[in-house]
Amino acid sequence: MKTIKCGDMNIPCIGIGTWSWGSGDNGSDDVFGCTYSAEELKPVFDEAMKMGFNLFDTAYVYGMGSSDHNLEQVKKAYEILQKENIKLSAVQNHLSLLYRESEKSGLLKWCRDNDVLFFSYMVLEQGFLTGKYNEDNLFKSGSYRSECYDIKKFRAVKPLIEEMKKIADKYDISVSAVAIQYALSKGTVPIVGVTKKKYLKDLSDAAEIKLSLEDIRHLEKTADLVKVDVKTEWE
Repeated sequence: MKTIKCGDMNIPCIGIGTWSWGSGDNGSDDVFGCTYSAEELKPVFDEAMKMGFNLFDTAYVYGMGSSDHNLEQVKKAYEILQKENIKLSAVQNHLSLLYRESEKSGLLKWCRDNDVLFFSYMVLEQGFLTGKYNEDNLFKSGSYRSECYDIKKFRAVKPLIEEMKKIADKYDISVSAVAIQYALSKGTVPIVGVTKKKYLKDLSDAAEIKLSLEDIRHLEKTADLVKVDVKTEWE
């Protein structure tokens, strides 16, 4: 497993998000329309650890820390911490093929220039960019993501998914792995939700291959033509 530096620690280049592991208010059943027991998830955890994916995002930052800040806010935090001789180690923001505000605003470049690690979440847009769901196979009705990604959005995103499938075939990987590798190509640490052992292969595949610059530009050009708003209510 490829690792990177985060402060004085070596961490995997991809983290596993556990938002879909919980239940109750804002949990998996509420947001994703599914519920997993500890017995179902333990094999996923064990296999992930065996493969070297030992970085888990429990979303604790939302209760006790901060996330989703823009460039000016991050700069301000950096300055405040600097005065106390504390280094800002990382930020965590929404980033995907359909949401590139952190890159467009210059935040990604600023993080690279100042040795601040960028954790990207929603790289799969809650499953919207996996190719698994479509206008004939929508998210479970009544879940938060079914409200965020309705049939109109699935129809609109179809051209992007089709191009992602072509690139996936080229590298012999899944559509999900293409989306994850895209986030990696931006120098970020993707946080990806995994609820089944078989999906861990998407993470390992994404870590092993590298999209060409031509592929990246083609995907971004296609994504720019897709008029789908994926900005979340908390951003």
